Amino acid sequence: MALAQYFLAVLCWLLVLAAPTRVSASFDDASLLAEWTGSFVCDGVKRGATVSFTKMDNRRSEGEFTFYDPGQEARPIGRFVVFGFPLVNGQVRVSPGRWIVRAKGYPDLSFVVQRSADSRQLKGQFYSQRCGMIELAFSKSFDAGQLQPQGGNSGVKPEQGRARPINRPSTDAIQSDCSALPTPGERSDCDHMALYKLRIGGTQSKPGRFATRELIEACRTGYAAMDPVKAPECYSGLAAIGGWPMNMKKFAETSPACVDFAARMRRLIQVNFPLRDSSWRTYPALDCGNVDRILEARGITTQSDCKRIGGDWPKELAGCSGYAEKSVEFRNAWLEALSQCRSGQPISLYTTIKAVRADRKLNDLFEFGCADVVGVVTKYELASTDELAAARQDIDAID
Repeated sequence: MALAQYFLAVLCWLLVLAAPTRVSASFDDASLLAEWTGSFVCDGVKRGATVSFTKMDNRRSEGEFTFYDPGQEARPIGRFVVFGFPLVNGQVRVSPGRWIVRAKGYPDLSFVVQRSADSRQLKGQFYSQRCGMIELAFSKSFDAGQLQPQGGNSGVKPEQGRARPINRPSTDAIQSDCSALPTPGERSDCDHMALYKLRIGGTQSKPGRFATRELIEACRTGYAAMDPVKAPECYSGLAAIGGWPMNMKKFAETSPACVDFAARMRRLIQVNFPLRDSSWRTYPALDCGNVDRILEARGITTQSDCKRIGGDWPKELAGCSGYAEKSVEFRNAWLEALSQCRSGQPISLYTTIKAVRADRKLNDLFEFGCADVVGVVTKYELASTDELAAARQDIDAID
C-alpha cells in the first residue's frame, strides 16, 4: 500500500514538471513615466490621488505623490517624493521619500501595486494597517521636456533665446545641501532653487525670459490657485535665475496676510510672463487656504482668517466672523448673536459667516445654530458663567 502511494506521488510530480509553464506578461519599466490619477482610503476616509513619475534611473522611477479631497486637486492635503521599484510579474513597490507638503496625522505611505496587462491601471494595497486599497489609472504621458533623466541633459534643445540649463544635480546632492534647514518649506525652497539654477544667469528684473517649460507651468499653476507647492516653486525658480537675494520664506515674511501675499505673488508672475495666454490675466478667485499652507510650511504664523481647522469648530466659526479674535467688534458680534438666540430671532451673523466662507472658497455646507453660538461664546469667554446658564435656559425654552 505504501509503495503504491509512493509511485502515485512520483507520477503527480512528473505531470507537474511536464505541464506547460505560464509565461508572465512582459512590462516596460518606462511605461511608468506618466501621470496616474485615482483614489485610496486611509482611516476610512477616501482621498483623491495623483502620482507623477518623471524620472528613471537604473529601473528606479522617481516622482511625486499628491493627495487631496476628491475633486479638490488644487488644494492638496499632502505631497511627497516617491520612488517606484519594479518587482516580478508587473508589480511595483512604491516607497516614500521626503515630504514636500506634510500632512498632519498621516504616516509615511508606501504600497505595492499590480500593473494591468495593458499597463493602463495600477491597483494595490498600502503597507500601513490604517490604509486600504489604492487604485490608479493612466492619465497622461509627459513630453521629453517634462521628463527628467538622471544625469546629462534630456537631448531637448532649449527654446530660442533662452538660457541653457546646467545638468541638474541628483536629488541626493540637493537633499544633502538643503536637509539642515529647519522647516519643510525652507527645504523645498532650497531644492527648487538648486533645481532651476542656470549656467548663465537671467536678469534680476525679468528672469522669466530664461524660464524652462517646467518653471513656466509651475508659475501658471501657482498664479491660478496659489497652489501651495507650485507657487513657491515658481518664486524660487525665478529667484535662482535672477540671483535674487530674497528666498521664498523671506518674501512671505514681508507680507504674511493672505490678500497681500497673493497680490504680490501674482504681480511678480505677471511681470515675468506678460505675453502668456489670456487665462493668465484673468484674476482668479483667492484661495487663502493654499496661502496658509505656503506660510505654515515655512514656520510663519498665518494671519488670514476662515480656514478649515478640523475638530475645533468653534475656532473655525470664530475665524469666519470677519473680525479679529479678541477685538471689540468680535465680542459685540457674538454677544448680539447670543441675544438673538435667547429671543428666538434670526442670527444675523450667519449671513456674514456664509459670505466670508464663500470668499475663502469654503462652499461646503456647514451647521450654524444657537448651540454653535453658545460654543463660541464659551470658548472665548465672552460672557460670564451665569449669563451663559441663563442663555441656555432661554434657548431650551424656545426649542
